[in-house]
Amino acid sequence: MRLKHLHDYVKQNYENGQFAQNYSYEAKQSNQASDFSRGQQQARQDFQNGARFKFYPLLLVKIVDFLTLKRLTEVKNFIEGYNCEKRKLAPKSQFGQK
Repeated sequence: MRLKHLHDYVKQNYENGQFAQNYSYEAKQSNQASDFSRGQQQARQDFQNGARFKFYPLLLVKIVDFLTLKRLTEVKNFIEGYNCEKRKLAPKSQFGQK
């Protein structure tokens, strides 16, 4: 019943010219950084905050990206950037390497 009232209200206002202005919307991308750069930034932020580095399953993401015809490319690039920066920032002992 309420939906009918809403419909009637909108229809009446539309017919009376209340919605005469054209509606337009432009999406604004807040950050032009690449996904790789965003991954690097996240790794730097984790390092600066003293948080442990996150583990992202890159191999699994690469396989799923391939199987889905590159629909996970942004995720893959983010993880690659994160891992690249993680290797630069952290001592090797943190990854279990000697």
